[in-house]
Amino acid sequence: MKYRLDEIAKIVGGIVIGENNLVDNVVFDSRNTNRNQNSLFLAIESVNRNGHNYIADMVGCGVPSYLVSDKYLINAKTIIQDESQVGFVVVKDTMKAIQELAEEYRRTLSMPFVAICGSNGKTITKEWIVQMMPNDNIFRSPKSYNSQLGVPISILMINGDERMAIIEAGISKPCEMIILEKIIKPQVVVFTNINTQHQENFVDVFQKLSEKMILAKNCKFIVYNSDDEKVDKFINENLKSVKKISWGESPANIIKSVYSKSKIEIEYQLNSYKTDTPFDDFGSYQNIMNALGFVVSIGADLSVALGVVPNLESIEMRLQLMNGINNCRIINDSYSNDINSLAIALNYMNSIAPDQKHILIISDFIQSDQSIHIKANELLKQYDIEIIYSIGSKIKDALKDVVCNHVNYSSTEEFCKYIDKRKFNNSTVLIKGSRVFSFEKITSLLQEKTHSTILQIDLEALTNNYKIIKSKLSRNVKTVGMVKALAYGSGTYEIASSLCDAGIDYLAVAYIDEGIVLRESGITKPIIILNSSINDFELIITYRLQPEMYSSYILDVFDKYCKSNNILSYPIHIKLDTGMNRLGFKQSEVGELCEKVRNSETIKIESIFSHLSSADDKELDDVTNMQIKRFDEISSQIINDLNIPNVMRHICNSAGVERFPNAHFDMVRLGLAMYGISDYKGIKNISSLKSSIIQIKDVREGEAIGYNQKSIADRDIRIAIVSIGYADGLNRMLSSGRWSMKVAGELAPTIGNISMDNCAIDITGINAQEGDEVIVFDCKEDIIKMADLLGTIPYEILTSVSSRIKREYYK
Repeated sequence: MKYRLDEIAKIVGGIVIGENNLVDNVVFDSRNTNRNQNSLFLAIESVNRNGHNYIADMVGCGVPSYLVSDKYLINAKTIIQDESQVGFVVVKDTMKAIQELAEEYRRTLSMPFVAICGSNGKTITKEWIVQMMPNDNIFRSPKSYNSQLGVPISILMINGDERMAIIEAGISKPCEMIILEKIIKPQVVVFTNINTQHQENFVDVFQKLSEKMILAKNCKFIVYNSDDEKVDKFINENLKSVKKISWGESPANIIKSVYSKSKIEIEYQLNSYKTDTPFDDFGSYQNIMNALGFVVSIGADLSVALGVVPNLESIEMRLQLMNGINNCRIINDSYSNDINSLAIALNYMNSIAPDQKHILIISDFIQSDQSIHIKANELLKQYDIEIIYSIGSKIKDALKDVVCNHVNYSSTEEFCKYIDKRKFNNSTVLIKGSRVFSFEKITSLLQEKTHSTILQIDLEALTNNYKIIKSKLSRNVKTVGMVKALAYGSGTYEIASSLCDAGIDYLAVAYIDEGIVLRESGITKPIIILNSSINDFELIITYRLQPEMYSSYILDVFDKYCKSNNILSYPIHIKLDTGMNRLGFKQSEVGELCEKVRNSETIKIESIFSHLSSADDKELDDVTNMQIKRFDEISSQIINDLNIPNVMRHICNSAGVERFPNAHFDMVRLGLAMYGISDYKGIKNISSLKSSIIQIKDVREGEAIGYNQKSIADRDIRIAIVSIGYADGLNRMLSSGRWSMKVAGELAPTIGNISMDNCAIDITGINAQEGDEVIVFDCKEDIIKMADLLGTIPYEILTSVSSRIKREYYK
């Protein structure tokens, strides 16, 4: 894409003020921008964020061009007076404008376009198509860019020399697909499935199906599963002129397929095929078949694609953030290597560690065209990278004139053999390579070697959970993200950073140490300290933290400290006791509280809040309603007495948000629901506790297992020793069959007493080997069940995972 601002203005019906700059890429997130002097910043207004608020920051970063709403015209003219190189395209609606620009750019592109649509499985199907066609120069929309904004952004990222473009398309309400169809104009449409997910804005699943099918109204081929009768009937009745690549068990299908655990049998054009898959779930089978159906639709060799199926890689491991040697952080994105995913990974590295030394390890690109490597060179010049380690002969020549240090190795093996690991210290290291280069060896070499048990944290699920909850709130209700206790066991900084990116308004921690860690890690959002101590005040001020005030005594001490240091109007949060009899001012103390605040110039009340004791217990709803009523009365009294109408009020925790929408007030505090324990539709658990089998042994009938001989084999059995014990957070009360772990997709009960560092499970009849993965828990139901067995709550399960367990993050 290359346009001057006046050309863009002509396309979208806008006007240009300022410099008529050249644009060759678009940026819509102020946190993930590079230094490209031809970037166009899109000021998009959404529920959680208004891009116009970040224009001044972007100008400071050197971004020269902007697409803005006409409501910003006066501000734009003011900026131009001071910044002669800045240019604006001013339109009525920036979202509509970027869609119109993408539609026009699409008209200039001649390669085939493929659209993938469905309730779920779009991203996996897209990535598996690319894996099945490893030698083709294929553009695919990044991550899950399938929305009204994501689709046009994807289109505008296309260079124009690719052989094919694969674009995801998703809708959340009626009339959206008409817009996306005009932008994509696909020749092939792949429908993954249609179910009740994201059903909120549709009358029923048939209305949603009708809306999604608009995408295929002008295409040549449609790929779908005919075993879904409602989809099959709808397609055959409404898309009669479109050629259909149907698959499923019926002999009438173009591709007949039969699935059994980890195995697929296929009949196509009188030929029979069998293949194993690395996955044993039905959803993966559907995604594989949709990808194979696409291969058939374009006339590619099905047998070649089938040869890839046994080695398909899960895409959940994209952008994996982990601890490395010598205080490094590793971003493992060794799943694939192409220009667009490289740009995304570089932006991610820049956003999480803008002030740290950056190191890139990169392989040759899979495309044979040398121009790809030249484009990579141009892209890398836009980032502040201290050293690049390249692997392969093609990229060696392309990067010979990069401005940073550059060292080339002919192979991954040579790198691992000769690299000086001492050069990796206090850095962020991006590992980006094509699969054939086996960069997992480099990841293993540079990763911090700790406990083999890991707690995997899905940061994408976290932000999606937040957005789901946020969508249930009135637009003016703010949010506090609870990240105390190592963010409920998940890891404070990574969780806090993701929530800040998602638009959280405040963060809250229990103790000052947690707040200091966040500040020193670069978190700038307001941070509330919920258990403030009189010994913390100097550090609270130093690190710009906001203390909770829960008694007259602590308020007096803080007031005196501020006065002695000439501090004025410092933000505090007043905690009320509405019946829990924990921290907080009682109603009888409110008069004294108001008098102290009225006579002080050093403090300013930021919010007034309380805590619900029983919001998750329906049998105690009377107690909860009493607390809400009492909070409303006391907080209103304070606000009226002090004449502070703009002070925020909040009482709802996660359970309160779900069950008492009348009590959202001005702000809500989000904890367990963000981490995946919630009844809201679409909320996903973000934490998976996984270990591995370190030894397998046969035990004869009558032999004992573990301490105190609590389990005696009642038959000849096979057991596995797993590298997790009660010191890791696996409660000893789960011994002797009270808990089962997942091995090779099957449940294996504990046997014998759980030890400090390991435990035993019964794997009789399970096809398992030493080194195999063992899942302790990986879903909401597991966590709730474990809590019920132990007579406790999910909070304790999550926060009990030991700090010696390695946390790994995925995005």
